[in-house]
Amino acid sequence: MSIVPEFQHAPPTELAQSFTDRYPTAQSELLHSEDVQFFISICKRRGQKPVPFIFVLDSDFSATFSKDSTWQSEDLDAVPGRDPQRVVIQQGPVSAHYSTIVNEPVKDILDGIYHGHIAALLSRYYNGDAASVPVVEYIGAQPGVVVLPANVSVLMADLKRTYKLPSVQDQLPELDVWLDVLAGPTNSWLRTLLTAPVIVDGSSYVDNYVQRSLRPRSGQTVTVCMDGNLPQLLEVVDICSFTALKIERHSNGDIEVNIYHSVGPDTTSLCFMFAYHPQQPLTPIHLISDGHAARMRKLYVDTWINNTDIPITNVEVVSTNC
Repeated sequence: MSIVPEFQHAPPTELAQSFTDRYPTAQSELLHSEDVQFFISICKRRGQKPVPFIFVLDSDFSATFSKDSTWQSEDLDAVPGRDPQRVVIQQGPVSAHYSTIVNEPVKDILDGIYHGHIAALLSRYYNGDAASVPVVEYIGAQPGVVVLPANVSVLMADLKRTYKLPSVQDQLPELDVWLDVLAGPTNSWLRTLLTAPVIVDGSSYVDNYVQRSLRPRSGQTVTVCMDGNLPQLLEVVDICSFTALKIERHSNGDIEVNIYHSVGPDTTSLCFMFAYHPQQPLTPIHLISDGHAARMRKLYVDTWINNTDIPITNVEVVSTNC
């Protein structure tokens, strides 16, 4: 068994001493010249990875020394101070073949790789014709077939889908199934909003709270209005015929979610605005922070300030000793 892995980062003198302690005959055993030449030849074999040591001090020392440095690019622990700027990475013959510009910026190099990869895909699958590439809403899994419980009433029209939930709590569908049905059979902004696990809020990821607001409730009626094959509006009406929630997409692509609340004879709403980024399939829904605080403030003003004339009766204070 080799002892080199145990001392791969040890000083050379320590490694040499440990080697001779483990194999004492190495100091006195004579090697046949053919064995020496064989060892050198296998270290110089073309096409293999260079050996991580200098195997002979001869006229090729400079080339051997340069090849010995390549292993530093794979083992940062071997670099003094673990400094990435001191890692030696040699340019191989394949990459050197494409280096035709002196002092080429890194951005240009990466852009060349990016556009070259696209050109290769176009050539392989679409005969170089970009117009033949199919257009999709976003890159993601295709919707599967979801079956609602039989007690959910479904009315399908050309530009409208209407779902009526049963009045019995135990007969309501599961949340995941319900959201999948409302999202529709195609990839769209609505499917993204209802199925995305998180929402980007500034520099934070938060759980998708829109999903909770669409939890199935007894007697609800949900209508999805279509614009061609894409949804345009989702409206939720509760068992008392009160519009509880509305989701729609504006012409500029932003998504508006309004959760309505009855305050005496009036109605106010909590409004959320989201930016839709289908080019970011992992985090496509972003909360628009501009004006968000003002919209929250409006909800509190409408609830607590603009309705001070509403009488408060039958107030009972109960202590729970918590």
